[in-house]
Amino acid sequence: MKRLVLLLSILTSLTTACQPTEVKPEGQADCDLPPMSCIDPTKIKDGPCTKEYELVCGCNGQTYANTCLASNAGVQYWTKGPCPTKNN
Repeated sequence: MKRLVLLLSILTSLTTACQPTEVKPEGQADCDLPPMSCIDPTKIKDGPCTKEYELVCGCNGQTYANTCLASNAGVQYWTKGPCPTKNN
């Protein structure tokens, strides 16, 4: 019985100690890793992309024609649709 209580308390502390500080693409927190930056310079490339037009809003506030172009720009996460425009 003591082992069960100990196991439950350990599991509870593990699930409550690690809370996400920002939304990740997978929707999970990586507590052992530093927060994900928006642009990963090591992922920037001039790779080929299709010409499909499915707008995404990059974490950097820039709208890309599709996920491939965003990914080639080193963008780590994005949302579907264009970025909101600022009304002046």
